[in-house]
Amino acid sequence: VEPLVVGLKCEVQGARLETDCQKHLKWICSSSQDCRTHPSYLKEVTLSNRSRSNMTFALKVAPPFSIESTICTAPVHPMAKASDVSILAAVTSPGTGSHAQTQQAPKLFTLPPNDSVLAKIRFTPPAKHRTGRTVDDALLFGDLVMLYSNEETQKLPLEAHIFHPQLNVMPERLDLSTLHVESTATATLALTNPTYADASWTIVHQPKLNP
Repeated sequence: VEPLVVGLKCEVQGARLETDCQKHLKWICSSSQDCRTHPSYLKEVTLSNRSRSNMTFALKVAPPFSIESTICTAPVHPMAKASDVSILAAVTSPGTGSHAQTQQAPKLFTLPPNDSVLAKIRFTPPAKHRTGRTVDDALLFGDLVMLYSNEETQKLPLEAHIFHPQLNVMPERLDLSTLHVESTATATLALTNPTYADASWTIVHQPKLNP
């Protein structure tokens, strides 16, 4: 009896999800806008499984970024808690007056082939960049981390640039010369905003105090 020979072939494919952004997710924000409600502080990314097998993974980010919500085309992972499916307490809801940032628990997913998950990522600037006293722009970095069940990891770089408004005044000093107490004079000021942030401002007369 001749032995039966069965050919075996194994292809090993690393765990990886396809993203709908090229290299990274990028925010360009202005400190003059409310980070809790303005759309520029919220970005979306779609993660798709283009392989021929299921992908089980968890999504995780660290402050100043947070996962606002997720929408998955596949059923909810059986080990995912109800709190994992809802918005976690990384950013408080608008109107609370709080900007507390806490570490989020990973969100669990199992994606069959050709399924995807849409993740909404929120950028919340550090406290010092949410005040008009800070004038220096800031560039902050992070990662959206995909932790796979086989212990592989995949990272999507996150980049947030926050701009602070500023006004330049020309001329720096106005000289109206000597005037009669009942006369008037006019002068022209040029105000320019050299930044990429919207500047909201008012002009208030501040009398000079006598020494």
